[in-house]
Order: sequence, then C-alpha cells, then structure tokens
Amino acid sequence: MNWTNDTVTDEEHRSTAEQIIVIIIMILIFFISIAGNACVCYIIVKDPKLKKISMITVFNLAVTDLGFTSTSIPISVIVLIQDKWPWDGVVCHLNGITMLVFGIASLMNLGVIAVSRYIAVCHSQFAKTYLTKKFYIGSVIFIWIISIAISFPPIVHWGSIEYSYAKAACTHYWPSSMSYTLFLITSAVFVPFIVIVTLYSLLFSTVRSNTKRIRDKSSSITITRSDIRLAKVSASIFFSFLICWSPISVTNFLELAGLKVRHQWNMFAMVMMYSNSICDPIIYSLMSNHFKAGFMKLLCCKNQSAETSD
Repeated sequence: MNWTNDTVTDEEHRSTAEQIIVIIIMILIFFISIAGNACVCYIIVKDPKLKKISMITVFNLAVTDLGFTSTSIPISVIVLIQDKWPWDGVVCHLNGITMLVFGIASLMNLGVIAVSRYIAVCHSQFAKTYLTKKFYIGSVIFIWIISIAISFPPIVHWGSIEYSYAKAACTHYWPSSMSYTLFLITSAVFVPFIVIVTLYSLLFSTVRSNTKRIRDKSSSITITRSDIRLAKVSASIFFSFLICWSPISVTNFLELAGLKVRHQWNMFAMVMMYSNSICDPIIYSLMSNHFKAGFMKLLCCKNQSAETSD
C-alpha cells in the first residue's frame, strides 16, 4: 500500500517561524489535554457524588481524549521538527488508524451521552428502566467495537492511510476510495451528527415548553435544574467538538473535490482538531459545580503540598 502521496513544492514548505509557532501550540495543547483529562478521570473516581454508573460515558470521553492526544500530537511535533516523516509505513498506518479510532469513538461517545440525556430529561419515567448499568457498560463496549470496525478497512486496502506533509501526520486520504469515504462519513459522521442534533433539539424544545407550562401551572413533567445543567454541559461539549473538527472536515471535502488546500489552512485545521482534547475539561470546570470543586480541590492540595515542602 502506498503510504506517501505528497509532492511538496517550495511555496508549500512551511517557514521556520510557522513551524516554531505550531510546535509551541501543539506542545501546550498536549500538556493541557493530558493534565486536564487525567484530572477529569481522577475526580470521577474520587468524588462520591460523581461515582455513579452514568459517569462512565464522561470517563470514557476523557480516555478517548487522552488516547488521541498521546498517540497523535507527539508524532506531529516530531514531524514538524524534522520537517519530514521519519518512520516507515507501519508507523504511518498506526498513526492514521489510531487517529480514526479515537476520533470516531469521541463522536460515538457524544451520541450515547445525548441519548442518555434525552431519556433522562424528556422521558424520565423510563430512565430507571433503560438507563441501567447494563446500558452504560454495553454502550462503552459498543463505542469501541464500532470505532475499531469503521477504522479497520484501510488495513485491508479499502481506503488508504497516507502521509500528508501539509497536515504533518498520516491520515485517511479521502480520494483514495470513494466507497470507503462514503461509508466513513455516513456511519461515523452524518448518522451520529443527525442523531445528536435531533435529540438535543427535542430536549431543549421540551425544556422550553415545560418552562411555559410551569408558568401556566399546567406541567405534568418535572425537569430539575440539575437535568437542565447537565444537558447544557453535554450540548456544549458536542458543539465544541463540532467547531474543532469542522476545519479538518472542510479540508477533506475540498481534497475529495480535487481542490488544492494551502498548507497554512491544513495546519490550522490540525491544530483545531487537536485542541478539541482540551475543551472538555475547560467546559466541565466552567459549567459543572462538582468538577469545578474537584479541580479547585486538586489545585489547593498541590498548593498546600508545595507550601509544606518549602
């Protein structure tokens, strides 16, 4: 399988200044993502109020961010430093496949969170019946199985993982196989996207109509502030994912149409995609009281430890 399909002209080469700026940004994203998502996992495990089965999807999302960050950013940084791909085709395929797996797993995970939030808020009478330990554990297993299954075809030559100088990484080259690309964007992008947008639209429509009924004293549905807050947090995480992954999606569609994309846009798209891994901890710390308290507690403990050692 051809793993490099890049002919780079002089004008497409990154300048030294561009490389330094992007490397610094990626290194910052790497450390913030590792620290932030590790803290999210730690807080979920240690906080009794968060130690409930429904939080397994949030924990799993943090794990996908950790996996994506640790397997992708270091490779891109080394490629940028050396200004070339320094390894063989095997590493290139691993880079591309892991990027696909973790990216798909993130969106699938957001889909499961949307389903659970929708049932909990709009059909609370069924929550105890359907939102069980079996549902959450089964969902996490399903997320990883389907993500690996969708990412697997390029290994058997349906689709192609190729090195892109402009992206400083190995990714699935969309024009390499129209059939696989159609399968990929349908199963891993469009279907989850439509499901998530539809469920959140219905959820917030229900919240608005319920608020009006409460004013008229005719509501038969009880929606707590906690339910609304959790729904807002989940929706914010999805929209941050959408914003961060949109540039790379636009780039791939332009390549599919046979259009040339400037390397500056490619680098911007890759940085935006990587930056999604730092969004979730930031959103939790700003919008969730439990996580905010957990982050503050960790910071205070570190400060106290530093003062003690001094």
